[in-house]
Amino acid sequence: PPIVVRTVTTGVLLEKENRSQWSQEIKKAAQVNQRVSDTLKRKGFEVQGTRLTTNSFEEYVDTSRPESILKGIRDLLTIAELEGIPIIGIGPATRSSSIEVIPEIVKMSPKVSLSIPVPLMGGGVMESSPDYERALKAAEVCLRISQETDKGIGNFQLAVSFNARSNIPYFPVGYHRGPMSFAIGCESTPVVSHAMKTCEEKGKLAPNELGNMQKSIVNALEHDMKIIEQVGKEHANHMGVTFDGIDT
Repeated sequence: PPIVVRTVTTGVLLEKENRSQWSQEIKKAAQVNQRVSDTLKRKGFEVQGTRLTTNSFEEYVDTSRPESILKGIRDLLTIAELEGIPIIGIGPATRSSSIEVIPEIVKMSPKVSLSIPVPLMGGGVMESSPDYERALKAAEVCLRISQETDKGIGNFQLAVSFNARSNIPYFPVGYHRGPMSFAIGCESTPVVSHAMKTCEEKGKLAPNELGNMQKSIVNALEHDMKIIEQVGKEHANHMGVTFDGIDT
């Protein structure tokens, strides 16, 4: 079986000063997702969904009051829904005032994901250690969400992250930096499992023949990955966006 494409995720950079451009940016992102997804399906891959990421919502919504934060995100979700975006990642929250509103954001819609990054601080017993205050705030938010959403399911919409890079396709930690770009998130388990089963059926799983299994897995993964990579590069060139690569 081929690799399963979990998601095609396109990221956009939104600005508070250019709110009138939000719809245009999100519309193009939806087109990128759709075209890449359609091509992958024609190539025989199962595509389970598409997603949108943005830079930190603190950069494009009014964060002066909890109500204004919620209104800005609600407006963004409305635009995303009109363009057929099923899930949106609104980036990291780093300010205390924003972090405190996260439970309300999560309860507002199951279609929104975000993160609380915990940075490393210098000094202390170790050369660098996690920011204790940020970690404590994150724990308090997770506890609130566990108490205020059905069976705590809202915590699936929040990541407490450490050293998470931008422009990765997976949620809830995914967020965007730079010009519009997309990445393809894959699940390789079916391919690996099939390759191992094939080796087992051929009697090539003896300890001295594990290299055969490794070679079989690598060949199977490379075959599918090259096709997915080519699709990504072709659409990036055609649509004038950046292809960030494959995450698996």
